[in-house]
Amino acid sequence: MQIVRSLLCVLLFMALVPGFLMANDKYSGNPTARAEFDKGKVATQSEDWKAAVAAYKKAIQLDPNFADAYEEYNYARMLLAMGDVSGWDHQSKAEQKKREKRVKRDEDNHTKEYQNLARRHPNMPIYRWALAQQYAESDPKLQEKYCAEAVEIDASFGPGYDCLAAVAGLRGDTNAAAKALRKDIELNPDNKELLLRLQREVRSDPSQFEEVTREIVSKVPSSDTASEALNTYAETLPQTEQITKLEEIVANYPPSKFHEASAAADRLFAFYDSTDPGKAADFAHKMQSDMPADKEWKDNATYVDSMATANAKIAVNDGTGALAVLKDLKVPGYTLDPTRLQLLKAKARDLAGNTSTAYTDLLKIFAERPVREVQHVLYQYGKKLGKTENTVDDEVWNARRASAKPATPFLLESFIDGKKVSLDDYKGKVVLLDFWFPNCGPCMQSMPYLQALWTKFKDSGVVFLGVNGVEGQADFVMPLAKSNQWGMIPLRGTAEWCSDVYKVRGYPTTFLIGADGRVYFRPEVRDSHQYEIAEMQIEALLAAAKGNIKSTE
Repeated sequence: MQIVRSLLCVLLFMALVPGFLMANDKYSGNPTARAEFDKGKVATQSEDWKAAVAAYKKAIQLDPNFADAYEEYNYARMLLAMGDVSGWDHQSKAEQKKREKRVKRDEDNHTKEYQNLARRHPNMPIYRWALAQQYAESDPKLQEKYCAEAVEIDASFGPGYDCLAAVAGLRGDTNAAAKALRKDIELNPDNKELLLRLQREVRSDPSQFEEVTREIVSKVPSSDTASEALNTYAETLPQTEQITKLEEIVANYPPSKFHEASAAADRLFAFYDSTDPGKAADFAHKMQSDMPADKEWKDNATYVDSMATANAKIAVNDGTGALAVLKDLKVPGYTLDPTRLQLLKAKARDLAGNTSTAYTDLLKIFAERPVREVQHVLYQYGKKLGKTENTVDDEVWNARRASAKPATPFLLESFIDGKKVSLDDYKGKVVLLDFWFPNCGPCMQSMPYLQALWTKFKDSGVVFLGVNGVEGQADFVMPLAKSNQWGMIPLRGTAEWCSDVYKVRGYPTTFLIGADGRVYFRPEVRDSHQYEIAEMQIEALLAAAKGNIKSTE
């Protein structure tokens, strides 16, 4: 069994893709079944998993060929079996094991149910496909086998091709995945979600990615689907080009009318906030005016107004007044970079005559999450306190040493040649250690940035180790690594080992280990800004490895 944390990664990815598997008319549910399905969706939105399971199960009983009902049913019953996972990290080992057994029992029961149904109804592809989904994480090869059998039974069974595309994607075979999805699109030309699936599948191929994006906009120009496709495309552009593209999306697909344009607006606001606060303020108020009932934009407007008020007080040297405004202010949402607020609070403290606190606060922030702008200001405050830049660097390093912990030694098999790899083999080098698995959406989002870090620093002595945390997907590690030309050394792990030894609570989990064998950072590298932070973290560890930073301990 794969433990709950890896399941959560897969389920989160599924939850972010509404209508994950849609079917043609034959497999899209009769009216009475769809009515129950809609009840299940309402229950899902309120996270009433018991009610959701009951509604989806009834929808399947009313129409056994209803593909989407199976997908949502599997999703809801898994979450019902998991129970409340919010306090997972604080549960005892016995409680965690009890939960895992409950999930395993649920998996086994439904696997047996679908096996029996597939035997009793050999001419119904839906049951082989439903059985295949039980192996999506534990054994994708078996998943592929059952999906292939499903389309052999009925060549018009669209979800089967979608399933085959997913497995091909795990191997890194973009062309095979695109071909399978194209077949599903032929069968379901009105299914816009399939177009988005196709776009996501070819993202690693720039020419296909751009071509499919244009195709989506051409086919459904004034739709949420088009705005989502353009937003996904914008994510791959350099910052200046990305801002321009996001401005086009918001102009052509107003978030007040196009729900999927909201993500573009959020990212555009975040860019404005870090590059042009005046634009950020104007944009936040425009969005609030366009969507007065939207709490997020109300919070954004309050944030920019408070920042502007604090800046005005700072302009007249009223640091105490600025601190009063900023005291309880927090960065709204999860897209905004906290750096501007952190620097403004420090500036207010400095003006209020408390440079020492401003310096101490920024040093703590910079030691954990280095940003070049913060470093520059930290040096300024250090100078006011009579510290040289070397002294500041030493104090930052000491703060890092104080929180660093020894990396747990390990001896794991390499997928490349089957030889054992020890962490001790890389003493004296900086190690980028990532825990991942092939069928993990966030892992695939992070991996290009990790690869870029390794490419930049490999000649300086950085080693990239990647531990696969899902045993059932081991056969897909090397094909995926080779097709993407990753520089990591892939290692064979297990979910239990990752959890017990490195306390991995979700995937991906990344560690940066210094030349002294201690863990200094846990970067989350899924965008260009986080990449720059990880870049500075590695530079600091390399400098320490060369003896350019001395401890004053």
